[in-house]
Amino acid sequence: MATSRAPPPACASSGRGFTLVEVMLSLAIATVLVIALTQLYRTVVQVGVQLRSTRTDWNAEQFMRGQTRLAFVPLRAKTWFEGRSTRLFFTSVKSMAGGTDGRPVATLYTYDPVRQVLYYQERSLPPWWGEVMPAQQLIESVARTERTELFRNVERLAFAYHDGTLARDWNDSADELPFLIRLEMHSLGKRKELLLEFGARFAIPQQPIQ
Repeated sequence: MATSRAPPPACASSGRGFTLVEVMLSLAIATVLVIALTQLYRTVVQVGVQLRSTRTDWNAEQFMRGQTRLAFVPLRAKTWFEGRSTRLFFTSVKSMAGGTDGRPVATLYTYDPVRQVLYYQERSLPPWWGEVMPAQQLIESVARTERTELFRNVERLAFAYHDGTLARDWNDSADELPFLIRLEMHSLGKRKELLLEFGARFAIPQQPIQ
């Protein structure tokens, strides 16, 4: 007489869960992936910030070059240029607000070592500025205008003024503009040098402002 066989026992592993080793391995892989993705995100953000900063710095450099090329020495004026190691003042027909419309402006570049920023300020020149307004009074009037951040994260900055032979950290002239200005900056561990050359090295008549 045939005897019935009992069904084979189910596989012992068919109903078991993950072992501790498998769980720990999965957590380790997930952690590595999260760290890698986080680092990739930070890198992308930093590259974006650097590209924007580079573009901003390039625009600022082009503005400074254009403004010094359009600097001028007006006749009858006793105040038009003053150079210090961390401050630069001169007159130009190029402004940040109006472009190159020919209206003269007094410009002031000032470095703040606490905030590590090079600031720019300007104001339109009144008709009587060249004969009545003293140098310090004009500079102080420009210093009261709104400031624009031109360069940020500048650990060190210094202007140097070349007369064609020597370079100084100051220049006050009532006759002509310096040969060129060297702007040296140290930003984010990098050194940058910007040469600013004046396009007009002669006196032109002062035009009244309507």
